[in-house]
Amino acid sequence: MIPIKKRRGLALLVSALSLTTIVAVSGTLAWYQVHVHADVEYNGTSVGNSTKFQIGLKSSATLTNYESYNFTRDTTDTSIYWANGDLSSDAIMYYLESNGYATNVLNCVTAAGCYDTDVDLTTSPSYLDNTKTSASSSYYIRLNFVFRIINMNTGGLITNKDIFISDAILDGEGNAYKCLRMYYVGNDSSSGLVNLSEDYDGNDVYGGPLDLNTDGYYDYISDVDTGGSIVSNEFAYGYYSGTPSYGELVTTDPGPSTSGSTFVGNHHKDVYPIASGSYSSSDYIGRNTLCENETVLTSIGNTGYATLDTYLFLEGWDKNCINNIMGDRFGLVMTFESK
Repeated sequence: MIPIKKRRGLALLVSALSLTTIVAVSGTLAWYQVHVHADVEYNGTSVGNSTKFQIGLKSSATLTNYESYNFTRDTTDTSIYWANGDLSSDAIMYYLESNGYATNVLNCVTAAGCYDTDVDLTTSPSYLDNTKTSASSSYYIRLNFVFRIINMNTGGLITNKDIFISDAILDGEGNAYKCLRMYYVGNDSSSGLVNLSEDYDGNDVYGGPLDLNTDGYYDYISDVDTGGSIVSNEFAYGYYSGTPSYGELVTTDPGPSTSGSTFVGNHHKDVYPIASGSYSSSDYIGRNTLCENETVLTSIGNTGYATLDTYLFLEGWDKNCINNIMGDRFGLVMTFESK
């Protein structure tokens, strides 16, 4: 577990994450077969002596036993449950379980279907099948945060303040932590994708050839052309626009790849390899842009409340999301602040 630094603000801790398979299989697993066991814990502090920076969770399901988890229900909006001090791991797990989200297991998904405030995390393709299917809510963590700042002298709410993450620490064993992404939706339709494992901005590409049958060659499909000849093309997985183009026919057999990754294979003899494709991608912001530039994620408006709908998930198209990350552990600490 990564220690939480003492600082003004609110801290979200995702700790002791470990990867494992759900079934016993031999050979290399495709990226979407990697699973995560996760614990989530939150710790909060007040801001200054005259104000209290408070966090809560907005729940679609009624949290019947909320008092047992040290919540106070909002009197104006009964879907909001405010933390009385720390938001414990047990409280978050109770919230996630009540709303049908992942508690101790995460399945790899992809954010390719997320556009602005329209969040559609989707599952993997399967062998020679590129069907797009929305992921079950049990595949990922979703925490719909609510913030408010209370004037301790008057009891009133302070308005017109921005919420941002001032510090984020993501680290762990191996490369497992590099697959973690955060997608957020704040007030006023603000949204964005964050890769906390990278200091600088970049992008995720959601498509390409794959070796999903793990034979060491990129998967391909064969059709009969108008002249009656069999033509074999590598299969284009993922999200793309238009039609992928293909290179020259492979005329020699290079032998199967031994990379151990479903992202890396050799081109099969008598198959046209994918030369290029207009694969979909999304820009993400890295840690520096998020923290050092104090990227505003949401704002407290005239109501005195700010919401931040946060998704934590493993991005299956990340090239690190392969079999050899199983068993790795990683942790995340985020510190929220307002000004």
